[in-house]
Amino acid sequence: MRQIAKYIVDTDSLTVTKLSSLTEEPETVSNALAKAYKMIDLFNDNHGTVEYNGIVAEIQKWYYGSLYKGPWCATAISYFANIVGLDIGGKAENVYAMLQQCKNSSDGKVYEGYKNIPSKIEKGDILFWCWDGGAMNSGSSKHVGIAEYGSSNDTIYCIGGNQSDKICTKEYDKEDLYAIFRPNK
Repeated sequence: MRQIAKYIVDTDSLTVTKLSSLTEEPETVSNALAKAYKMIDLFNDNHGTVEYNGIVAEIQKWYYGSLYKGPWCATAISYFANIVGLDIGGKAENVYAMLQQCKNSSDGKVYEGYKNIPSKIEKGDILFWCWDGGAMNSGSSKHVGIAEYGSSNDTIYCIGGNQSDKICTKEYDKEDLYAIFRPNK
């Protein structure tokens, strides 16, 4: 029988503790991973909020200084990363700009290019999708969200903003995944 790891997630202190088994001493996982888990919690707390209402309006006002009715997947990731203190290189409104900024983060590592994506997507990975099939750039058709669950399959469940014009979880094909930012463990 396969043993499944268990975790204790303390969203107040932003720590994740891994229990290899119920009899072993816990191994503390870094704050970067706990912060990514807290981001998932914050998205879930606002699940179903439609664009330009509630938290979505707050996100756009936080980024632009007033309510701007434009794309908001990157501003939503920026907003929640800012709240939990996850270093993704700063605020960004463009998915490609966010990807470039993540490369300078001390809180994680970027895997970029369709062929460089790890075979297993982990809960808390920030996911950069490129629908054009080529190299991502500032003008590409693109999206960013966060892995709500780990996956070794061709389907990935991503929670984020501006998904069907609201905060929700959507299913995406791994073949369109261009890059990931993986928080340090």
